[in-house]
Amino acid sequence: MNDLDLSLPIEVEIMLTWECPNKCIFCEPNLVRFAKAAPFVLDFPVLRDLIAQINKSRIPTIFLSGGEPFARPDIPDIIRICEELGQGYLISTCGVVSSDLLLDCIRAGLNQIQFSIQGLSESHSAITKTDRSHWEQIIANLILCLERGLVVSVAVVPNKYNYKDIVPLSEMCGRLGVPHFRVLRLMPYSEGIMELLVHPRMIQEIRERLEEVCQKFGMTLDMSQSPGATNQSAPDGDLIHPWFGICAAGKKKFAVRPDGNAVPCYSFHDEQFVAGNILSDSIEDIWNHPLMKAFRTLSPDHYVGYCSGCSLKTHCYSCRAIAYNICGSIYASDPTCLRNEPFWSSTGSRHEQGPLL
Repeated sequence: MNDLDLSLPIEVEIMLTWECPNKCIFCEPNLVRFAKAAPFVLDFPVLRDLIAQINKSRIPTIFLSGGEPFARPDIPDIIRICEELGQGYLISTCGVVSSDLLLDCIRAGLNQIQFSIQGLSESHSAITKTDRSHWEQIIANLILCLERGLVVSVAVVPNKYNYKDIVPLSEMCGRLGVPHFRVLRLMPYSEGIMELLVHPRMIQEIRERLEEVCQKFGMTLDMSQSPGATNQSAPDGDLIHPWFGICAAGKKKFAVRPDGNAVPCYSFHDEQFVAGNILSDSIEDIWNHPLMKAFRTLSPDHYVGYCSGCSLKTHCYSCRAIAYNICGSIYASDPTCLRNEPFWSSTGSRHEQGPLL
C-alpha cells in the first residue's frame, strides 16, 4: 500500500478547545481528563498561521471541532480567516451558543453547520447532563441558522438511552426543514463506555424507518454502520482508492488537539500517538512522521483476531482507535463489530432503554 500513499492529508481536524457546556456521558470524562492534563489552548495568531499553512498545502477541508468550537469568543475571526483564504471547512456545535455570537459567525461568512443533538428534550438533557433551557436554546439556534439560509446538518450518536428517539428526532428535523440528518457511531474509549452501546441490529432495524422519514421530508441520510453490518461489495475499478471505506486515521487525515499536539485521530489518547506539535512542526513534518507513515502502511491484511479472516475487511470501517483503546493494539479486531458474536451475546440487555442515573 506504500505506492498509494498520499503526499498530504485531505482533511485536518482542529480541536479548538477542551471546553464544552455539555457533559455527555460518552465524551465528557475524557475531555475533562485532557483539559486537566493539557490546559494550554492555541491562541488565535497560531491558529491563523495553521489555517494559512493548511490552505497553502491545498488540503481541501478543515474540520473545526472541540470541545465546543463556539466556546471560543474568537470563533468569528477563525471563520473569517477560512473565508478570506477560500479554505474549505466544516464546523460542529452542540448548539449551546449565544445568538449574537452565532450571528457574528454568519456575518463572518459561516454558511454551513452541524448540530449535535442527542435525542428529544428529555433524552438529550439526560445524556448531556443539561437542563431543558439548553434544549430550547439549541432548537432556537437551529431555526435561526435555517432562516439565515445556512446548510444545516443534525447528528446524533445512538446509545442505549436514546436510540428510541432517533426516528422521532428525524421527524422533528424534517418538519423544521433540516436538509441533512446523520447517525454517527458511538466511539468507546474505555470498557465503561462500551456499556452504552446499542446492538448494531437495533440500529439496522430503524434504518428503514429513517429512510422513509428522510424521503418524506427531502432530507439526506448519512448513517454510519457498525463494522460487519455493511452489505456492500468491495469497491471495484481503477478510480476507487483501495483505502476507500476503511479507517482513515493517519491515512487520509489527522487531528490537532487544543494544545497543538497532532495525532492520527482525535480518538487516540495515549501520548505515544503524538506525531509532533504544530507549534514546532510543519504540516509536512507531521504527515511524514514515522508514526503517520506507520498508519499508512497499516492495511486490513495486518489485522488479527476475527477481523483477519473476514471477507468484508477491505471495505469495512473497522476503527483502529477503538481496537487500541479497548483491546490494546491498532492491529486488533474492532470489538464493536456486528460479527463479534461473543461480545454481543453476553450483552444482550444493552439494547434495552432504561433510566439514566
